[in-house]
Amino acid sequence: MIDHQESAHPYHDWNERVNAECYAPNTAARVLGREGRIIRILNNYRWISFNFGPTLISWLEKYSPGVYGSIVEAETFSARRHGGHGNAIAQPYNHMIMPLANRRDKATQIKWGKRDFKKRF
Repeated sequence: MIDHQESAHPYHDWNERVNAECYAPNTAARVLGREGRIIRILNNYRWISFNFGPTLISWLEKYSPGVYGSIVEAETFSARRHGGHGNAIAQPYNHMIMPLANRRDKATQIKWGKRDFKKRF
């Protein structure tokens, strides 16, 4: 559980706020026609490169399963479209500054990040 973060008002914390303002809207972006009416709903993650760190995507899986499911679906769609390689990009496990890490910590970050990526995508 994340502590209350006053600076994320009116949301409980920054994960909730960024999810509401960015991640969720990108799973259902409105495409407007000439008259300003919605003509289509688009999952942007199907068409853009993206990455989510393991701790953030774990949070989405638990607290915003609809958004999480849309992200996983977009990766499946893009992987089919690109012959097996989708839009999702793997990253180290934590928000570590990799050039400052020792060799063992770098190897661990990469190993754990790859493991989480393979599990999800």
